[in-house]
Amino acid sequence: MGSFPAFCEEVEVVSEIITVDPDGEFFIIRRGQDAGIVMGNGFIVHRGGEKIAEAHIIEVQPTVSAAEVLRTVDDYQIREGDSILLVKRPFQERRDYTVRPAVSEKGDTFSLNIHSESKRVFTYAALALQENGFSVISSNRTAGTILAKKPLALSMLKELWADAVAAIDHNLVATFEIKESGNLSSLSVSSFKEHSQKEKYVKRPVTRNSKYYNELIEIVSEIKKRSEY
Repeated sequence: MGSFPAFCEEVEVVSEIITVDPDGEFFIIRRGQDAGIVMGNGFIVHRGGEKIAEAHIIEVQPTVSAAEVLRTVDDYQIREGDSILLVKRPFQERRDYTVRPAVSEKGDTFSLNIHSESKRVFTYAALALQENGFSVISSNRTAGTILAKKPLALSMLKELWADAVAAIDHNLVATFEIKESGNLSSLSVSSFKEHSQKEKYVKRPVTRNSKYYNELIEIVSEIKKRSEY
């Protein structure tokens, strides 16, 4: 069985998974504010005494909470009925929207060269993002940067939280950086998922081969195709 570091040794809450979304990335546990759970808490998912995944809390209600899978052991898939051990140490996340340099080994940034001038690439990048449901938060044509976000389609959570009164937000955030180099333009994309509820906030990078990563790859491919046409 694979292994990775646990968040903390102290166990705070024992519970179980009651609902899993079709993609296996998000799920609901049967404990909430009544058990002292807060956004950002990390925990271990286990089955038959074996650790199969790590996750963190992205939304909390009185008696249930929503969680996002961070990593899994080997090829295990999260299932309803799996047990969880909630640990005490919360994630420490920084809320910043700065453009980060492309560091491929981190898994949340990728780049490619486009045979077109940067201004043309910038125009098609803004257009492609809007066509794919993103809202442009800010853009700077001179610097070649675009910051955009798109609501995460977590229909499972929306149904569960139909009567919720707290302000809850889940988004995919992407930064596009376009630089010109001779006859080429370099387009770099960094991204993360953000989750907020009242004053609480957590964010995690978009992992390679996830559906969100692949969505951004498709958008970048369309930008390249249009720019070089």
